[in-house]
Amino acid sequence: MSTSQPTDRTLYFAYGSNLSLQQMATRCPESRFLGVAILPHHRWQINSRGYANVINVTHTADSARHAPAVEGLCYLLSASDEAELDRNEGVSIGAYEKAELQVELCCAPVGLVGRDVVRIVADGSLGRVVSVSGGREREGQRRGRGEVTTALVYLSTVFIEDGSPREEYVRRISAGVADALVLGVSRKFVTAVIEPYLRTSAD
Repeated sequence: MSTSQPTDRTLYFAYGSNLSLQQMATRCPESRFLGVAILPHHRWQINSRGYANVINVTHTADSARHAPAVEGLCYLLSASDEAELDRNEGVSIGAYEKAELQVELCCAPVGLVGRDVVRIVADGSLGRVVSVSGGREREGQRRGRGEVTTALVYLSTVFIEDGSPREEYVRRISAGVADALVLGVSRKFVTAVIEPYLRTSAD
């Protein structure tokens, strides 16, 4: 299936709490789910503000703890969805910046790809994915199997020091991780990259 999108839609790569379909349905009610994607040459972090961020590893010293790429989910946004995300992400106050970056997109199964996120949440489609898989997460997508395309990514080049997640954020990102695992983000990525921050916050 082609990943080209209507001209009035923006392809958006989510890697933090917007991995949660419920949160996306609330924030961006016109959004459509596309699939799993990989953002190469970046590492995932919780930054000094207490929220998820991605850093270009070609400009930042990397460590063995972090993967050289970030896994996430892609959605199609309407203009009003994007404007709402700008507000939620704090673009006007400098909390995040908007960047257009290359991602490798692997489209979701036919029953999910291109569907309105609101409908996926409302009709229990995600639950059926879990049922079909016997409660196991879908295996993460592998590089080289998707289509390279340009996506909107919210990131900070200012708040790049590692930090601990805010208490309210732990709940939201945990919900997002649960959805992402079912939809195809790899358990290996979550265990190696995201969960250490969540464990630290619980200590």
